[in-house]
Amino acid sequence: QPLTHKANYYRYSTAQEIAAGTGYYAAGVTFAATGDVHSTEPCHDHELVHLIAGGFGGDPGAFFQEGLAVSVGNKGEWHGKSVDRLARASRVDVATMAAGFDRFEANTAYAVAGSFVGYLVRTHGMAQVAAFFRACGPKVDTKVAFAQTFGATIDAVSANWRKSL
Repeated sequence: QPLTHKANYYRYSTAQEIAAGTGYYAAGVTFAATGDVHSTEPCHDHELVHLIAGGFGGDPGAFFQEGLAVSVGNKGEWHGKSVDRLARASRVDVATMAAGFDRFEANTAYAVAGSFVGYLVRTHGMAQVAAFFRACGPKVDTKVAFAQTFGATIDAVSANWRKSL
C-alpha cells in the first residue's frame, strides 16, 4: 500500500516526552490522517503499520487496528512471546473484545487481536483484510462489514481461529 501523503517521523527519548507532545503516554502513537508518527524507537514497525493502514480507508476499530499492527509490525509477537500462544491461554470472546477493546487488560487484548488478525491475514490474505478496513466506513456496522468481506460471521471465523491455535 503506497502512502498517499508525506509522512513525518518524530523520535523521542521517553514516553513522557511523547505524552507532552501528543497527549498520549505511549512508546509510540500514530496520527494516520496527518501522517505523523511519534515514537521512542528509531524504526517503530508497529506504528508504521498504523500509518499504512490509515491509507486503506475506513476504520474497523481498535481491535482490528491494533491486531494488524501486532500481527504485521510486531511479527506476531507481544513482549517477545507468540501472540498465538498467549491467545490460546485466553478464553475471551472475540466479538465482545472487538466491540470494546479498551475495556480489556492491554496485554491480553493486544495478544488476542494480533493473533486473530494474523489468522485473517494467513487465511484470507492482506488484500482481503485491507478490503475489510475499507468497508468499515462511517455508520457501517463492523460485524456486517466483517461478514460481507470474509463470508462468515465474526463468531464463526473466531471459532475456526480458536481451533487453529
